[in-house]
Amino acid sequence: MGQKLLALRSTLSGIGTVLLDTSVLIYHFEAVEPYYALTREIFRAIGSGQVEGVISVVSVTEFVVKPFGDGKLSAVEHFKRFITSLAIQVLSPNYEMAERAGKLRAHYQSLRTADALVVSTALESECDAVVTNDTDLKKLEAEGITVVILSDFVERSS
Repeated sequence: MGQKLLALRSTLSGIGTVLLDTSVLIYHFEAVEPYYALTREIFRAIGSGQVEGVISVVSVTEFVVKPFGDGKLSAVEHFKRFITSLAIQVLSPNYEMAERAGKLRAHYQSLRTADALVVSTALESECDAVVTNDTDLKKLEAEGITVVILSDFVERSS
């Protein structure tokens, strides 16, 4: 196992609840390299109970666009069965989450509404971390949440 994968495993061991951003879902279900080994490790940790997994309904919406657009309804059903089998919580934004998302957008003006809703869902539901590949979200650590960037765990060839 590579050093970066071991580093991800170590990072996950210090996290109780993690919210998975849409990119994690896409990378996993489309087996996108070089991230697929990382997403397998994340879902292994969730499946084993080491980490509790959460996703926002916003990520569900973003994820299913391509399969629906391509007419691949079986991919949508596979996704739903997979999430259910791992007992990943799917959280809907409530008023407090929506208000906090607005506050985040006011403070971080480059933040997209979808990202603000995803992060506010993590914050309001007291997740310990967000796993993403959006380096722009790293600035949201100032709000009190750990942001784990997948590309930080990619093995680089010399």
